[in-house]
Amino acid sequence: MTVVDRDSLIRLKVHAQHQLTTYRLPRAEFDLCNELLETIVEDSFPGALLPCLDDNENLLVCAIAKSNQQWRELRPVLNSFAGPTLTGFTGLPQRFPNSIDTFPISEGYGYQITTVIPLAKVRKLRIGALRALRQAYLTCKRAPNLKCDPPIPTSLLLTQFRDHLNMRHRDAACAVLDRLRNEVRLDGLNLRFLTTELLAEFECWNEIVEMRSFRDMIHARQSPRLTTILLKALYYAHIDQVYQKANLTALMDAYKGSLQALVRPAIRRIGRDHLTMESTRMCALELLVGTMDDSLIKKVTGRTSDLDWLESKLSALIDAKTLNDPRENEEDTTNDNFNFLPDTSLALDFVLRNIEDLNPTDRGRLNEYFQSEVAEDPQDMDSATINRLPNSWQEWFVQIRNPDFSIALEIARVGEKTWPTTNITDDPITAKEFTNALLDVEDSEIGRDRFSAALPYFVSWLERIPDFPLSTFVPVYLEVLTLIALHQTRKRRTFASSSVLVNALLDCGVDKKDYHSLLDAVDTIVGDSVGVEMAYWILEVVECFYRKPSPDATVRETYAHNILTRLTPLSSRLSPLQYEVLQSLASEFGWQLENHTPPTSLAEQTQPNAALGDISVAVHSLIESATQKAKELLSGKFPTLSVEVNSDEIATKRLRSLARNADIFVISWQSATHAATDFIRANRRDKPLLYASGKGYTSIIRVIEDHLLQAN
Repeated sequence: MTVVDRDSLIRLKVHAQHQLTTYRLPRAEFDLCNELLETIVEDSFPGALLPCLDDNENLLVCAIAKSNQQWRELRPVLNSFAGPTLTGFTGLPQRFPNSIDTFPISEGYGYQITTVIPLAKVRKLRIGALRALRQAYLTCKRAPNLKCDPPIPTSLLLTQFRDHLNMRHRDAACAVLDRLRNEVRLDGLNLRFLTTELLAEFECWNEIVEMRSFRDMIHARQSPRLTTILLKALYYAHIDQVYQKANLTALMDAYKGSLQALVRPAIRRIGRDHLTMESTRMCALELLVGTMDDSLIKKVTGRTSDLDWLESKLSALIDAKTLNDPRENEEDTTNDNFNFLPDTSLALDFVLRNIEDLNPTDRGRLNEYFQSEVAEDPQDMDSATINRLPNSWQEWFVQIRNPDFSIALEIARVGEKTWPTTNITDDPITAKEFTNALLDVEDSEIGRDRFSAALPYFVSWLERIPDFPLSTFVPVYLEVLTLIALHQTRKRRTFASSSVLVNALLDCGVDKKDYHSLLDAVDTIVGDSVGVEMAYWILEVVECFYRKPSPDATVRETYAHNILTRLTPLSSRLSPLQYEVLQSLASEFGWQLENHTPPTSLAEQTQPNAALGDISVAVHSLIESATQKAKELLSGKFPTLSVEVNSDEIATKRLRSLARNADIFVISWQSATHAATDFIRANRRDKPLLYASGKGYTSIIRVIEDHLLQAN
């Protein structure tokens, strides 16, 4: 049985609705037929019912099922509600006669068994039959689901949330967040923390500060990562514009008062390893106010590049030599590590490694819980490893090979927010440590499984390393992709983050040997059984290979041909825009698609609920070739669609006009300046603002199509 994703079924339903409008049925029949089309997307109904006309314009209903089992469920339902007394249903499968003007359902959407339900020519009897079929649909819809899928664990939902954020898929991340909220998976404070993470990923700092729970969050116990986010939000909402003017008096006036009351407890909790430019400047402001605290002095020590012009003002209060001496050997005594998300279990407190600060009672409770989670003498693990949980990714890689390390995913989630990235440099020794640890994981089946599950957290942590991607980390990125390929992590629906590493490797530049290894890893991740849900991921990766320089152009062309060929059999199930991108990429590599059925046009898919001719789209990116190509594909497919592109790096009148007036505005996230992004966001108000995850035209088209389908 062919597995069809829900987006394809929605497109089929919209196509059928459009076709129904051409039949010119009386209102009563039209409404009933339109309601029967809901069976296409209703999971509880076995199969689907599609009304249509034959050559003599007689109304009948096509019943379709995807398998013998589904047909065995559908047939008694049809017999019970619309048997021979109401319709001409015989209870036997039959092919659609050529006289029926319908579309290739069985070929494109996996329906294997079909039958035809003739309706009476007398209008009253025909309406009665349609009502009976509608009642069959409503009864199945109300029936209890006796085949419930096993519930998705909260840990996997959180992993999917992180995966969507890594790819800047805001709508998908919001959908996971809504599910966590609706199913009461987390308490209110943790939901607010996740909402804050989402807003921070798109640099919506004002929205974070304006949250009603902001004051509660900044005073709550939290991870250093979240503390950093909250400080960033305060900085950009209240300080940044004043700071750029280099006016100390105005800056101190902006900081003193209510803002200082919010900042002070947060900067005392955060440690040196987690400081960012924004939080370092906050520490300096607190010192200039008159709080000459030793811990604050140690935090700003050696960070003069973050302070910019403020460093000269601060040196008048602190010895200049002390300010410029990193004092790397001096330990930071700030107890910032014992902060964690409230939903973490007691065992996870070990991750944060401040047990010496606990009282004897709490320490005993933690030890008791840990002993219940980890066996005393697991095989291949030394006693030193058993007695503690990891404090870094390298230690986590060692622990995940232990079968008894059952909370590996939870610790990875907390570690992503807790383990510092500022101490990771472009150092070959550090990269070698990571590579060796990953090689050891490769030899362990359970280790590969746990690493694949935690992939989005590790990728998110890598992205936050200063100057990412690092050229010395090329072996690390390659080994991660190899592990993903070995485990086939795409089955977990969290493989999307791997494209971040593909882009990182191509940005760093690799030699011919590593380039071949990269192609092999991606080829294995894609696999032979390509589904529609992977289409855009494949297209974006192929475009990335085309856009970046290659040490072996011949191998790249062969690889692109092979991987795109796997998509061509699905051409009738691809969306129209996916098909356009596929054709475009194929032509750029020098070959054409032949003997493949193009999908239904998007104009038909979105009718009658949306008219593409009435939609204006604006796209902002500094890569003009990508925006122009996106405009070319969109305008070529839909001539009435208004598409405007923009590459201004700063605020301009034209950018303001586009931001205020366009129905849809797309920002190419990785190729836009902060100034332009902030300006666009400020002028969009409540209108849709979409974020393309990549730098190419594929991601731009993807986010537009996803928005149109979701709106429809």
